[in-house]
Amino acid sequence: MDKIFQVSEFIEIANIMLGPIGKVTVEGELTELKVSQNKWVFGTLKDPTSGDIVSVFSIVYKINNINSLTEGMQVQIVGNPSISGKNSRFSISADSITPAGEGAYKLALQKLMTKLEHEGLFDVSRKRALPQYPELVGLITAKRSEAYNDFIRIARNRFNYGRIDYLPAAVQGQKAVGEIISALDYFNSLKDTDRPEILALIRGGGSLEDLATFNDERVARAIYRSQIPVVVGVGHEGDTSIADMVADSRASTPSNAAEMCYPTRAQILEDIVNFGIYGYQTIELHRHRLSQELIEKATAIDSFAKIIHERYRRSINILISNLNRLVSDIGYLIKTKQNANQTIASYLTHGLSTFRQTIKHRLSLINELDYRQLLKRGFSITMQDETIVRSVGSINPSTPLVTILADGQVISNIESKEHDER
Repeated sequence: MDKIFQVSEFIEIANIMLGPIGKVTVEGELTELKVSQNKWVFGTLKDPTSGDIVSVFSIVYKINNINSLTEGMQVQIVGNPSISGKNSRFSISADSITPAGEGAYKLALQKLMTKLEHEGLFDVSRKRALPQYPELVGLITAKRSEAYNDFIRIARNRFNYGRIDYLPAAVQGQKAVGEIISALDYFNSLKDTDRPEILALIRGGGSLEDLATFNDERVARAIYRSQIPVVVGVGHEGDTSIADMVADSRASTPSNAAEMCYPTRAQILEDIVNFGIYGYQTIELHRHRLSQELIEKATAIDSFAKIIHERYRRSINILISNLNRLVSDIGYLIKTKQNANQTIASYLTHGLSTFRQTIKHRLSLINELDYRQLLKRGFSITMQDETIVRSVGSINPSTPLVTILADGQVISNIESKEHDER
């Protein structure tokens, strides 16, 4: 007799049998799309012909384009099939959900562009100019690709005096987004001395689906946050991606990206010639200005010299006249030297005599005014607390009096004091 399974056992065996199938791609109409707690993604994939449905489950970080998806959109879901839930519904644990068909894809792409534009990622004012003569360029593209060969060929044909730091990365497929973001972040993490001055992110042409990596929101944000100016060169002239719109500079092709990074020898020679012309013109302008300033200063100096000359000419004439008068006076003095000597001797004698008399008189006055002379004549000085007593009213009866005489002093105690009313 065949084994009888419980429902839970049957679902478990079914999931075990589904395991070896691995990842599958299922296309259908996306309905009932919901994001829970900004973490879990739930939805339903419906066959528009038969009405059959499959439950969809995923995590937000896996579905990077979740904001560009809408209900009713035809999509392709890549993931692992299983039977889950209380109702035992057939479901897919999704790794990616992408619009199916060019129309749906373009609709999702337009929705993402509108969102990024609203956030300012395409703002022209934030775009930086590329250095004119970079010494180090960081190159990101696929290994052994035509894009790589075109870039290197153009760089070598031009005046490439700098270096190229090449970091290979897939440009399409499941690994492409992660490898490109890692390359951008790696170059930006280098210290200033090792950091490239320009980053070139390039790839060859392809279909709209082939360019999906360059339309990925995560790649766009990695370009936006780069501290190094980024040049994006994708495919052919008509190919434009979101990465192009976020980049500081958009190159029409990988070859054009190299042309934007490196000037031609002719451009460099033209810059040298223009610099020489500018330098010559600048020197001539300064020379002309200096010549004008020298002429103006020379004119001013000449005028000043004439004024000084005239003033000093008059001063010199006056000085000469005074010198002549002085010479004449000296001659007169020499002639009258004897009389002058006699006059001077007389003045000196008279002056000394007068000076002696004055000194003698003043010494006499000093002696007369000396209080000790007054004491010798019978006068005395009475003091109390080192202060001369000038009035009976100022005497303190409890303090002794000191009377100074010509030959000494007397200390007296006060028994009484009388005030003269006269």
